[in-house]
Amino acid sequence: MSAPKEISSKPKVVSRGHYGSPKKGGGGGKGTWGKGGLDDLYVPKMSPKDPGFDEIEDSKYVLEEIDYTQSVYNIEPILRDYFVSGDTDEAIINLKEKLKPEDYPNFVRKSMFYAMEQHGYEREIVSRLFVALSKIVTFEQFSAGFQQALDLLEDVILDSPDGVDLLGKFIARAIMDEVVPPAFLKNVTLENDKAKECFALANTLVNEPNRAAKLTHIWGPGDLSSVKRLKKEVSLLIDEFLNNEDLKELDLSIRNLNAPSFYFEIVKQTGRKFILKDCEKKTEESKKLWKLLQYLDSSKLVVREQITKGIALLVSNIRDIELDIPNASSSLVDMIERANNEGWVSTENAKFFMDRISSIKKKKNSNPKEETTKSS
Repeated sequence: MSAPKEISSKPKVVSRGHYGSPKKGGGGGKGTWGKGGLDDLYVPKMSPKDPGFDEIEDSKYVLEEIDYTQSVYNIEPILRDYFVSGDTDEAIINLKEKLKPEDYPNFVRKSMFYAMEQHGYEREIVSRLFVALSKIVTFEQFSAGFQQALDLLEDVILDSPDGVDLLGKFIARAIMDEVVPPAFLKNVTLENDKAKECFALANTLVNEPNRAAKLTHIWGPGDLSSVKRLKKEVSLLIDEFLNNEDLKELDLSIRNLNAPSFYFEIVKQTGRKFILKDCEKKTEESKKLWKLLQYLDSSKLVVREQITKGIALLVSNIRDIELDIPNASSSLVDMIERANNEGWVSTENAKFFMDRISSIKKKKNSNPKEETTKSS
């Protein structure tokens, strides 16, 4: 039986880009989140080693009282938020508020193991997160996190066959980014064969000629250096859909982007085009764009957090959008209401967005000179 994945008891982003159930119902195991639910909270009423233990009565299980303010329980939501937002400043705030320093190594390890299940884009934002976290996480804490990952590597590769290669790249990149010192490779403990293979790869990468250029782009074409290319490809796939309305081709094009954490850009660009066509009364084209937005949700290609983020970006940029598309805010409000009615934007978020648009419009009307300056 395969060992459970490192973060297997949380809903995971699978290849289709949506949240699914924990693999094989979850489970325990070294370094995992645990099975989840009430099962994690049951403990024996009395230890069998206790002199007064009664085999019938005291082997019953009772709920263990757990203090859910313990910071270890906050690691998963911090990671989830970061993989949706990509906001390193917010991640730093969350770590400082919700974790204790002794939990930082655990967070480092879990960040890498989660990213191993994803794509180049997600691995790149983890590497960049580590650089940002170096403001509050020490060399020693980072090193401890990498050491934990090496210790668990034999278990992890059962479900992540590329784990040796990926962890070696994370270590080499962290050394180049000065997240951990080069001395880490001299002091690391290698207690299993896979850890030794990983160490050999990391050591080779760190000592290669022209290593800086290679390590900067270690995660390949899906990394953040390709954001401009990704934005252009998003624009092209939307235009292509407007031409042929081929959902299968659209589906394949989105999957080929290989960057699920970047899919909010599809929502943002499609939403902006929809607003433009709606305001121009180009009904047929606006219908096609709405069909595209519906497909992103119904196919589960794009998780709803990414849909929400895409719309949130439209809302936050509405003043600039209206410089090019007058009355864009009215069209955006209609779009949000329709999305809420169809169930892929929550009522709470819809209300927040519309209140935000109303607030922006009031501010705009109270500062007409500022808008004139921007347009000039």
